[in-house]
Parts: sequence; structure tokens; C-alpha cells
Amino acid sequence: MFRTKAIAPLLLPLLAALSAPTYAGPYADDLSKCLVSSTTEADKAQLIKWMFSAISLNKDVAQFVEMPDEVRSEVNRDTAGIYMRLLTESCRSQTHEAYKYEGEAAVHSAFELLGQVASQGMFADPAVAAGLEGLTDHFDEEKLGAVLQGE
Repeated sequence: MFRTKAIAPLLLPLLAALSAPTYAGPYADDLSKCLVSSTTEADKAQLIKWMFSAISLNKDVAQFVEMPDEVRSEVNRDTAGIYMRLLTESCRSQTHEAYKYEGEAAVHSAFELLGQVASQGMFADPAVAAGLEGLTDHFDEEKLGAVLQGE
């Protein structure tokens, strides 16, 4: 019999693909590599907080989250510090070259990749992974198994 829990590991790549970079020339690639290698685990944790803070403003989920404006402002300030350090210090030359030869889209693309890397840490958390697997508890195993088996 087909087991829907086997589908759960496929959810993470799907979630990551939803925010895949749209542009990646050689200078954007260099900048991406620099951003990822220059970002600490603490930086990635801060990026996760910032993403959550922003996502929690979405009208479909805002009802589930209470975040005081001063906390959201602090998260924005701390994350801006990371961005500024990466763009103007750690990856200064790569930022300049990417912008010069490939434009604003290259810088945007590099930060999308950094966001994906940070998101991987969020989804790797055991509690989050268990929460994602909860989706499969509501799958129709028989129906999905028939589709996957070509029946």
C-alpha cells in the first residue's frame, strides 16, 4: 500500500522551488556564493525572523500572529544591519560587479538564494518538519497511490 508519509520529504523542495531565483548570471552567482559563505548561523536565524515577521502581515495569516510594531521594527533594523554588512563590507566587490554588469536583478537574485538557504534551516527544525508532515495525515492514500502507480 502507498504511504503518504513518503510524500512529506517532497514538500520541502516544493516550498523552496516556489521562491527560486529568476536570474543568475556569472556576477549574480559570485555574489550569491559570497552572501552564503559570509552569513553566519546567527545571521540566518535573524533572516528567518525577518521572513516570518514579513509573512505574518499577509492578510491570510495575520489573524494568527500578534507582533508589536516595536518588535517588527527591531527585526527590520537588525536584518538591515546584516544586509548592509554583506553588501558594503563582506561582499563589497561582488556587489559592485553584479550591479555594474547585471543590474539590480542580479543583487535581488543573490538575496533570493540567501533567503532560500536561510529557509532550509527553518524547515529543517524538527518541530517545523513535523508540522509539515501533519498535512499528509489528511491525504487520501488510496487515491494518491493510484495516481502515482499509474492506475
